[in-house]
Amino acid sequence: MTFYRQTASVAVQSEPIPILYSNGSIWVGNFDSASVSRINPVTNTVTATITSAGFLTGPTSLAEDDLGNVWVACESFSSGSVSRIDPATNTVNASIYTANGIKPTGIGMGAGEMWVSFNSSSGKYTRFDTTTLLETYASGTGLGFGYNFKDDGTNVWFDTFSACRKVDPSTNTITSVTAGITATSFMFLHYAFGYIWRCTNDGIDRVNPTTNAVTALTSATSAVVQGITDNGVDIIFSDIAGEIRVVDPTSLAVKQTVTSGNYYWATTFDGSAIWANAYGPSGACHKFINVNAGIFTDGASHL
Repeated sequence: MTFYRQTASVAVQSEPIPILYSNGSIWVGNFDSASVSRINPVTNTVTATITSAGFLTGPTSLAEDDLGNVWVACESFSSGSVSRIDPATNTVNASIYTANGIKPTGIGMGAGEMWVSFNSSSGKYTRFDTTTLLETYASGTGLGFGYNFKDDGTNVWFDTFSACRKVDPSTNTITSVTAGITATSFMFLHYAFGYIWRCTNDGIDRVNPTTNAVTALTSATSAVVQGITDNGVDIIFSDIAGEIRVVDPTSLAVKQTVTSGNYYWATTFDGSAIWANAYGPSGACHKFINVNAGIFTDGASHL
């Protein structure tokens, strides 16, 4: 039986948006504070707050490469950057893209490379070799932008407001999936249980990556979903109405809804707990434990 409840709130900095579980830590990008917070999920404490002048302004997306480095896509009103954080030192040790007026928005790993989307009038994505730090491909324009990329083992996916796009990484040929797609989305994707999952403005869409067939689940509150992850058994998503939903990936039945008064953005799973960013000037990252799993790491009673 699944029964999650909040067991911790970890203060981070202002307006936390992206979240990532990597290197045994929770990483949170603080959009308004130009920083990344690193959280120990066992002690529920911030162990590092990473800043780098000019390079972590407006973090919107986080990803881990094959070597365990943490990459951050950052946008601001006048410039943008894609930076690499060394988890051993908690410092930015490379920035592979910085240009005035070009705003990296989404980031993800696929086909052995890093993919970056750009929130600009051009609307394109670019691929980078994370070893040489060189650009290997830049797409055409007019594609819109997404907040992340997901690799299904064959293709790399990103999302736009009205289409889910599938890219063959060997040719960069794009297939736009529109039939059955919820018309408006928040452009975050997740890959689990053999499906691509997309956040929409009133629930989630499940996309079969082979047939492109789409099944939609509408949230009871019709609230914008801005975070999606899985715990190995269920799909979990969070919305701006302050709800965490646990969903059966096959039937799409909602198994549990956890309600709070927060504006939840992104969410992730650390192997035992759900983490969700409570967006706002005084940002926090909330931890949810399955109280029926018998796995508690915070030393508190949950009876």
